[in-house]
Amino acid sequence: MNELQKTLISMGAIIVIGLLIYITITWYIKSRKHMTTNKMLTMNLVIKYKLFLEYLSYQEKQKSNYYLILLRINNLKQIEQKYPDDTVKSYLTMTAKELSVYLPFGGKIAQTPKRDTFIMYYPAIDEDPYTLGKQFQLLAQNLFHKQGVHIGKTNSVALIDSPNLENLSYALISSVRSLGEPVIFDASQHHLSEEFIQLNHSQKNLDCTIKSYQVETLKVKRDNEIYNRLFVGDLDLFTYLNKLPIMDQS
Repeated sequence: MNELQKTLISMGAIIVIGLLIYITITWYIKSRKHMTTNKMLTMNLVIKYKLFLEYLSYQEKQKSNYYLILLRINNLKQIEQKYPDDTVKSYLTMTAKELSVYLPFGGKIAQTPKRDTFIMYYPAIDEDPYTLGKQFQLLAQNLFHKQGVHIGKTNSVALIDSPNLENLSYALISSVRSLGEPVIFDASQHHLSEEFIQLNHSQKNLDCTIKSYQVETLKVKRDNEIYNRLFVGDLDLFTYLNKLPIMDQS
């Protein structure tokens, strides 16, 4: 076998190996894409947050139109202080399931790392975003009834039509400041308030006391009544509130 034949055989072997590698890679990519598509199409409505982010990334690659909705349970801290953790878990699970029922095909909901906040993927149809936000806000206000426990909810809602979760969080802050009024993120508006964020954190460590006063009244007969006043530090509640920005007093 001369040198030319050896060279041709070597080149042929390289070409065959190259084709096999190309076919293997192509098959793997198509197979993986197919598995990913099946995974995305067969997910439950209620999913984990990490899986939610995967789903959002997939829909972005598909160039889908959608709304992202953040819904925050505003009074969760008070609920956690009043009820055992298993009751709170049942309450949050019920909330997620109730909201998921009203998601159209392709919709998803997950609890974010912040326990009091849910995120929803809502395939965009022809709904007005404000009306959509109001609808979910009302749904989330359904009372929780279980084993003699009755829990009401107050909530805030924010919407955005892009995957920018940071901007969505800013819109949620605006919703909280507006007593839960649904807010659609608008880049031309100033949604973030550092003052409010600092105020919200400071509320967790307030030194609050209740002082009771006995007052003698004379209506039909002489009687004693007890009146309570709430103090924040050395200030009574109304004096404390008056020192805050008007928008944040609520």
